[in-house]
Amino acid sequence: MIVIPPIYAIANFAESSEKTLLYIRRLLDAGVRLIQLRAKGLPPEQHLELARQACAFCREEQYNRSSRTLFIINDDPSLCLACGADGVHLGQEDTAPEDARQMLGANAVIGLSTHNLAQLSRAPFPALTYAAWGPVFASQTKSGHAPVTGTGLLRQAAAACPIPLVAIGGIALDNVTEVFRAGAASAAIINDLQTASDLKTHIAGFCRIWNEHKA
Repeated sequence: MIVIPPIYAIANFAESSEKTLLYIRRLLDAGVRLIQLRAKGLPPEQHLELARQACAFCREEQYNRSSRTLFIINDDPSLCLACGADGVHLGQEDTAPEDARQMLGANAVIGLSTHNLAQLSRAPFPALTYAAWGPVFASQTKSGHAPVTGTGLLRQAAAACPIPLVAIGGIALDNVTEVFRAGAASAAIINDLQTASDLKTHIAGFCRIWNEHKA
């Protein structure tokens, strides 16, 4: 059974493969065990090479001793297959989860973005490992995003979702407690980690909050 860790980091530096790889190494050294590569706009060959190198980092023994490190590709099941990633995260307009499951196999991690209760109710849960929900708060990373849901709708979504629900959108150290209390199994974080001055301490703070929540 695949367990989705409570901290879900998204590496979102499309302008620089070198910067992305350095950041992924920092995430791994800080203890993050689920990383999604989001590199929209890179030429296909550069994107594949970046994905292969990032995947190789995540496969290193030092990052897989106590628990498996998961490496996820954004949007593209074919790229996932080509680089050997653990799975793919899909948007509403991407490949259907059922098709991605057929392509990647029973052991792949497959996630799907949902932005409202209607989308969540239509999600093909048997083909999914997790569903994502958001944006919970206003996002500084993605312009033109879906309407902010807040934690009230997140709570409804978590209660209605039969698989792990990953919350996303504007999540930071100062609001993640609300996210976990609302029932999210994991928090996807972009900007708050990428801008942290001391990444290891910042991630330790997220882990402390999660452990206090689960106690």
